[in-house]
Amino acid sequence: MNKLTEQLNLNEINIVEYAYKRPQAWVLKRVPKLQQTEDLVKYVCSHDSLALKYVSRKLKTAELCYIAVSNDGSALEFVPKELKTNELCEIAVSQNGLSLNLVPQNFITKELCYKAVSNDGCALEFVPKELITNELCEIAVSQSGLFLSLVPKNFITKELCYKAVLNDGRALEYVPYKMRTSKISEKAVSHFSLLRKNNQYEYPIAFVPERYLTEELLTTAIKYCPLSLRDMPNTPNVRKNAKKIYNLAASLNGLTLRYIPTNYYSKSMITAALQNDPLSIQYVPDRFITQELVNTLFEQNYMTFLYFPQEYITLDMCLQLVKMKKISFNEAISEETTDIDLIPFDKFPEEMQSNPQVIDEIAKQYEIYTDNNNTYQIPNEIKSYFEEKDNLIVPIEPASKNSIAVTHKSDDMIVHNLTENGKTESIYYISDIHIEHQIFEEAAKIFKDEGKTSQIDFRNILLDILNKKINEMVAGKSGILLIGGDIADSLEMFKLFYSSIYHIWNGEIISVLGNHELWDGTTSTDWTNPEYKARPIEEIVNDYKDVTNGLFHINLLENEVLIKYRNVKYQTIPEETILNAKIEDLKEILKESTLIVLGGIGYSGLNKHYNSDSGLYRKAITSLDEDKRRTNQFYKIYEKLCQCAYDKQVIVLTHTPVHNWLKGNCNPNWIYVNGHTHQNTIINEKCGATILSDNQIGFKPIKWSLNSFTVNNLWYDPFESYSDGIHKITPDEYNTFNKGRGIPSNGCNYPGTLYALKREDLYMFVLDYNTNLYLMVGGSRRKLEYSIQYYYDNMLLYIQAISNDMGPYRQRLNYLSEEVKKIGGIGTIHGSIVDISFFSHIYVNPLDGKTTSYYAADTTSRIVYDSIKDLIETREPQLIKSFMLETNKHTLPWIDNLLMSQNDRSNSEHMTGTEMYDPSRIIRSLQYIWDKNVIRIWNDDILTLKEPENKTIKMLE
Repeated sequence: MNKLTEQLNLNEINIVEYAYKRPQAWVLKRVPKLQQTEDLVKYVCSHDSLALKYVSRKLKTAELCYIAVSNDGSALEFVPKELKTNELCEIAVSQNGLSLNLVPQNFITKELCYKAVSNDGCALEFVPKELITNELCEIAVSQSGLFLSLVPKNFITKELCYKAVLNDGRALEYVPYKMRTSKISEKAVSHFSLLRKNNQYEYPIAFVPERYLTEELLTTAIKYCPLSLRDMPNTPNVRKNAKKIYNLAASLNGLTLRYIPTNYYSKSMITAALQNDPLSIQYVPDRFITQELVNTLFEQNYMTFLYFPQEYITLDMCLQLVKMKKISFNEAISEETTDIDLIPFDKFPEEMQSNPQVIDEIAKQYEIYTDNNNTYQIPNEIKSYFEEKDNLIVPIEPASKNSIAVTHKSDDMIVHNLTENGKTESIYYISDIHIEHQIFEEAAKIFKDEGKTSQIDFRNILLDILNKKINEMVAGKSGILLIGGDIADSLEMFKLFYSSIYHIWNGEIISVLGNHELWDGTTSTDWTNPEYKARPIEEIVNDYKDVTNGLFHINLLENEVLIKYRNVKYQTIPEETILNAKIEDLKEILKESTLIVLGGIGYSGLNKHYNSDSGLYRKAITSLDEDKRRTNQFYKIYEKLCQCAYDKQVIVLTHTPVHNWLKGNCNPNWIYVNGHTHQNTIINEKCGATILSDNQIGFKPIKWSLNSFTVNNLWYDPFESYSDGIHKITPDEYNTFNKGRGIPSNGCNYPGTLYALKREDLYMFVLDYNTNLYLMVGGSRRKLEYSIQYYYDNMLLYIQAISNDMGPYRQRLNYLSEEVKKIGGIGTIHGSIVDISFFSHIYVNPLDGKTTSYYAADTTSRIVYDSIKDLIETREPQLIKSFMLETNKHTLPWIDNLLMSQNDRSNSEHMTGTEMYDPSRIIRSLQYIWDKNVIRIWNDDILTLKEPENKTIKMLE
């Protein structure tokens, strides 16, 4: 037993065992019918009756149905017709009266209806008309007067109406008009639930006949619930008593001012309303507001500030709010939700927002920098940047003698093919973005040019620039992104960057910190101050991790290894776990991992010149001994990994250069990515290792772009060690294979014997059941005609025939995909369709090669455009600039051909139907052959027909 697998929680969940731990319907739904047992379904249904829905038909016994229905009568819905009995139906409606709706008509009796309505009066709705009695109706309305709405007209009596209204006055709405007496009306306005969370019901006063709207009744209604004023009808009797009624309502609930016509407002009414609730100031006209009143209300409830006319807001009020820390600056900047008891800063008058006393108090209370010249307010880290940028001294390490300098335009992406022939995946990388240097000056210029005045404005400008640059950088790319540190000098800017890229990047992000992050927002003054003491590095790192831990799919590594176990689960292995693990255990886990990344700063203890002594880490590390200790700490993890995964494909991501922490040779099987030097280089070591340091952005503002390198396909194959042949396998192994290749599948839930046909890394899965053979297609099956040996013998011939025929078509799809990515589109291929975005697509007809540019919000209809340009202009305007730029440079030959063959007019046509998708679904099945090395469709005509056109037609039938 591998203890490390258990420690890291890597063992696949045994769904049956999990169902015992979490006996709920949604868990039983995931248990294949063949794995369900009598004991399991009894256990789950006794805890969650609705799990009966997912029980195998053969296990649905009378006993099981009794267990489920006894706990929840609504489970009767999932009881087979032949198992429904009088007794079971009685149990169901006694437990849940609404289950009467699930009882077969031949079981419904007067007694059963009585039990149902006694349990829940709402069940009266499901009682057959011929079985309804006065007694049943009385039982229903005694539970809730509102159930009077379910009583048939011929059963409604004055006595029943009186009972209903006495239970809930809102039932007056359902009392026939002729039965709305003075007595019933009076009871209605003073007997109803005040716990109203919405406006589903009107107040009873709305349904009182006009002749009964006397002063006495109106007064009774207002005393019981002042908000009844909202639904009080505008009748002569109401208007006659309006002044008295309105004054009474305002004195009992100040917020009723909103329902009182302003011509009835008086000083005494306003005073009474405000005494009852200061927040009723929001409904008070300016003519009643005085400075004295505003001052008094603010002392009573500071939230009244929200409704003061600006001319009455004083400096003292603003300062008091700041001192109380009751100010909200900008919800968009923070990941935290603004509290409801905060005053938005933009509610301050403009002159108060720039008032020196207010600014100083904000700086004091919120520990943020504000410009005392009252020109603008900016965060402390931005102030530091402008103070230090001209005097900033950062030791830059020279490039290695073995390195190759890389010079490239900022908008060119470099791709390194580090694999041999075969299927590959791209991994993107970037480092040393230094967002303070890249965007602060641009942000400051916009800030001043637009006359902005607040810190909120400045941060929003930063965020806009950041979003724009990241969107340009990642356009058309997805997957795994490595970030090599030195993103920012402070936690606040680090948080801004990762919050932005988190919402933009489609895929996993793996990052490390750099020496600049360890500066922890300190200034050069702090650095040279002998009394200044930095926080411990562990504390600083934990703060950065707190940022990324809240962002799904972002993994910040510091002396840690990230793996993707069996191509399914990402798991970080901490330093202590790695060092304490048995080599055999760690080796086994790494062997079954499709991605392995060792990440950390790395440190610089082996560099004689550019280390902590030169100020790389400012106050975080001030001694070379400490630098060496941390360097050795990282090297120990590296060394342990070499022992366990020397021959595996491992990525080593550090901030500092490799030989700042590594004494000997690199591992020729591994890929090393780092930054720090701001000198873009590639090192091809004598041992064969590749060190990529060629996408460091640096201090000088430039356009950001991603470089990439290719790795062997990140698949996990449980049958990798199997020889070519026909192998008997289990459903669990089949499921693991699909997960390992990223193939959506519910596994094999059919009875029978499963076989894996393996030939030259090509797979086909066949189910043998009851003398029939079936081709497995994910979780479904398709019948086969010949012996299993026939299919094994012809696998390679079949694939060769398809490749020969469909090769040009597939190549065209790939070319279109790459060009769509180049202009910033998604470029995903599924079947015969290339995605520009989630809604915009290009369809390539596999029969004649004609293309269709269209927009579709669903699969049943679409809007077809005459040209791809028209589609992009209309539906994807954010891509048009890039589209025009690339077409003018003639870098999109396949799209250019489309434009030449398509109509220049800007026409569009709405079309319906799903016929277009039928060939695409078949092509999608064939795509698994090319993308996943799995045969999921078989057509024997492909092996016999000679003409390519005929083969294509047969394939699409």
